[in-house]
Amino acid sequence: LTNFHGSTGDIIFLGTRSEYLQPCFEDLGKLEIPFHIGGSGSDLRTPSACMGPALCELACFDTLELCYDLTMTYQDELHR
Repeated sequence: LTNFHGSTGDIIFLGTRSEYLQPCFEDLGKLEIPFHIGGSGSDLRTPSACMGPALCELACFDTLELCYDLTMTYQDELHR
Protein backbone atom coordinates (compact mmCIF):
# COMPACT_ATOMS: atom_id res chain seq x y z
CA LEU A 1 0.00 0.00 0.00
CA THR A 2 1.45 3.39 -0.93
CA ASN A 3 0.60 6.96 -0.10
CA PHE A 4 1.79 9.85 -2.26
CA HIS A 5 2.63 12.71 0.08
CA GLY A 6 1.52 16.20 -0.89
CA SER A 7 2.91 18.08 -3.86
CA THR A 8 6.39 16.66 -3.31
CA GLY A 9 5.39 13.29 -4.70
CA ASP A 10 7.05 11.44 -1.83
CA ILE A 11 6.04 7.79 -1.70
CA ILE A 12 5.25 6.42 1.74
CA PHE A 13 5.04 2.65 2.12
CA LEU A 14 2.23 1.87 4.55
CA GLY A 15 1.87 -1.39 6.43
CA THR A 16 5.40 -2.67 5.97
CA ARG A 17 8.08 -3.49 8.49
CA SER A 18 11.29 -1.48 8.76
CA GLU A 19 13.60 -4.35 7.81
CA TYR A 20 11.92 -4.56 4.39
CA LEU A 21 12.31 -0.90 3.48
CA GLN A 22 16.06 -0.78 2.73
CA PRO A 23 16.01 -3.79 0.35
CA CYS A 24 12.99 -2.26 -1.41
CA PHE A 25 14.80 1.08 -1.69
CA GLU A 26 17.88 -0.66 -3.14
CA ASP A 27 15.81 -2.66 -5.65
CA LEU A 28 14.03 0.48 -6.84
CA GLY A 29 17.41 2.16 -7.31
CA LYS A 30 18.51 -0.61 -9.69
CA LEU A 31 15.62 -0.16 -12.10
CA GLU A 32 16.33 1.22 -15.56
CA ILE A 33 13.75 3.99 -15.33
CA PRO A 34 15.38 7.43 -15.06
CA PHE A 35 14.27 8.88 -11.74
CA HIS A 36 15.98 9.81 -8.51
CA ILE A 37 14.82 7.87 -5.47
CA GLY A 38 16.35 10.32 -3.02
CA GLY A 39 16.25 10.03 0.72
CA SER A 40 15.75 12.15 3.77
CA GLY A 41 19.45 12.75 4.36
CA SER A 42 20.65 14.24 7.58
CA ASP A 43 18.96 17.64 7.22
CA LEU A 44 16.58 18.82 9.84
CA ARG A 45 12.96 19.09 8.85
CA THR A 46 10.95 22.29 9.14
CA PRO A 47 10.36 22.55 12.88
CA SER A 48 7.04 22.75 14.62
CA ALA A 49 6.21 22.98 18.29
CA CYS A 50 3.48 22.41 20.80
CA MET A 51 1.57 25.66 21.28
CA GLY A 52 2.50 25.42 24.97
CA PRO A 53 2.20 28.82 26.61
CA ALA A 54 0.05 30.19 23.79
CA LEU A 55 -2.78 27.82 24.75
CA CYS A 56 -1.93 26.53 28.21
CA GLU A 57 -1.55 28.91 31.13
CA LEU A 58 0.09 26.12 33.17
CA ALA A 59 2.86 25.40 30.65
CA CYS A 60 6.21 25.01 32.41
CA PHE A 61 8.36 25.50 29.33
CA ASP A 62 8.22 27.98 26.47
CA THR A 63 8.14 25.56 23.55
CA LEU A 64 7.55 28.33 21.03
CA GLU A 65 10.69 30.19 22.12
CA LEU A 66 12.75 26.99 21.86
CA CYS A 67 11.38 26.31 18.37
CA TYR A 68 12.21 29.87 17.32
CA ASP A 69 15.73 29.68 18.77
CA LEU A 70 16.44 26.33 17.08
CA THR A 71 15.08 27.62 13.78
CA MET A 72 17.25 30.74 13.88
CA THR A 73 20.34 28.82 15.03
CA TYR A 74 20.09 26.03 12.45
CA GLN A 75 18.39 27.95 9.63
CA ASP A 76 20.98 26.88 7.06
CA GLU A 77 20.47 23.20 7.91
CA LEU A 78 16.68 23.17 7.57
CA HIS A 79 15.09 21.15 4.79
CA ARG A 80 12.16 22.87 3.10
